[in-house]
Amino acid sequence: MKTYPNWRMIEDPEGTQGWMLVSLLSDRRTAIVKPGDPRPIHAKADGASRVRFNAEQGVVGHIEHCGNGWCHIAVGKREGYIRVSDIWGVSEGEVID
Repeated sequence: MKTYPNWRMIEDPEGTQGWMLVSLLSDRRTAIVKPGDPRPIHAKADGASRVRFNAEQGVVGHIEHCGNGWCHIAVGKREGYIRVSDIWGVSEGEVID
């Protein structure tokens, strides 16, 4: 794939791709809750931990960090951990510090 210093290839959840000027993009990482049933946001990166709230499909959250199949996500003033498999915008196995 070609790369350009001031442009980034982006992709939306439906797979449409295009180029966007870097200055129009945020450095802050986000993710979108995938379609289906509401997804649980846990207190810890553990499926057995308390569910703080459920996020409906299409909800956008700020990703703080990810590892071991979980991401810390902030949705408004609420925050917790969601499985990577429940969101679009973070790849399986991707680590974000």
